[in-house]
Amino acid sequence: GYGFWETAKKAAALTVDNPGLTFFCAVVFAFYGFAALSSRLIGVPILVGPLAVFVAVVVRVLGEKYGESALPDEPPRGFKDLVRPWDMKG
Repeated sequence: GYGFWETAKKAAALTVDNPGLTFFCAVVFAFYGFAALSSRLIGVPILVGPLAVFVAVVVRVLGEKYGESALPDEPPRGFKDLVRPWDMKG
């Protein structure tokens, strides 16, 4: 498993290796922080969904770049698979 220092070293390496993505993330998180504070915490639940999608996209981009995907390898699902998941093969 990862301890605190191993995680901190990996985060620092990712930050230095991807300055553009780091700056973009900082801008997005600053915007969300400002929006949450300016809305007096009323808009926080509304902001959680888009922020979770943003974090998932960043994790996927970094995973593709470094070959460490946190997502399982599975074939793409269609609409029928979403409506009737019990009919899925596998």
